[in-house]
Amino acid sequence: MVRDKSLRIIKAQISPRWGVEIKADSIIMDTHHKLTSEEMALKDTFLQPDVLTLAEGAAVPLHGRLSLGPVIIDYIGDLTKNTKSRRELQLTMDGRSALLTLWGERAEQLSMVLGATYTIMAVKAANEFKGQRAYNSTPSTSFKMIEEKKEFEVPFNGTVDSVSFER
Repeated sequence: MVRDKSLRIIKAQISPRWGVEIKADSIIMDTHHKLTSEEMALKDTFLQPDVLTLAEGAAVPLHGRLSLGPVIIDYIGDLTKNTKSRRELQLTMDGRSALLTLWGERAEQLSMVLGATYTIMAVKAANEFKGQRAYNSTPSTSFKMIEEKKEFEVPFNGTVDSVSFER
């Protein structure tokens, strides 16, 4: 039995002409199995892995699941559609950079702000690409904004000789 899934037990009929038939009214019973506390902890660890910096994430083995943060999104690529939708993001923090490739719905439903700081949950480590560590999104990848984009102001170091306000 599959854990944490609702299952339907159905009645199937074998027909010499049509093979196996499943009719709309053939549901016999719906089932649901509750997870134990150990199973819930395992599920939570899988869906929300430990948050690592870009430096720590570089040591994660290929295909390992991790979360990255805090990272700044420096570049958001265009959506590419071949067999599956794809979009690349450039991540930076503390002098390091990484490439994150979003796949499928994650690539299409883009809601990130360029220059903002995020924690990115549940990505998979991939090979190096273009001289930097690369990551791929998973179906459970999510973005949590930590800080809005900072507007940089240049401090004024000088003197003001006169000010004029006119109507």
